[in-house]
Amino acid sequence: MLLAGGRTALATSSGLYLPDRQVVQNAIADQEAMFGPLTLAEGEVIAVDDDCLQLVTGSGLGVTYQIPTSCAVYINGRLGSLSALRPVASGSFFAVRLYLDQEQTPRLIDGWYVGGLATIMAVDSRAHTLCVQAIESNEVFHLAVVPELREEISRMTRGKVCFLLLGWEAQVRKIYYDR
Repeated sequence: MLLAGGRTALATSSGLYLPDRQVVQNAIADQEAMFGPLTLAEGEVIAVDDDCLQLVTGSGLGVTYQIPTSCAVYINGRLGSLSALRPVASGSFFAVRLYLDQEQTPRLIDGWYVGGLATIMAVDSRAHTLCVQAIESNEVFHLAVVPELREEISRMTRGKVCFLLLGWEAQVRKIYYDR
């Protein structure tokens, strides 16, 4: 199962489960109640150690953040640890959102590596969407595509099988093909 109607499914060796986004939203609200409005930094994790998180942003810049021990870390909607954000495999990185206070101290990290294997059923290049059928569940989903992939989807064909890596807002953020 992939993503539809605000529901997200994570591909795991034991099947799929639906991460609870509300838990993270509640935690963000709690942090804002304590620290005031939080600013957002986004990127892909390229390295993690005991108290540092190194990201590459959408513009390609590398940024390193010192992470205080009090910073809550969520992995696919569940409370986790900083070390769990290490790259999944070569070239496969967690997307993260860091919520920073006014002093730019990270107060919450929302790490996301969610996706699944799917067959392309239809491509709408004008609307920048894909209609896919999940391999495991046979469920059909209509997914938006991030702007960076919009040209790539015009080359996709019906029947192609790929692994779709999804973002928080029902968007495909990476497409991996079996070559």
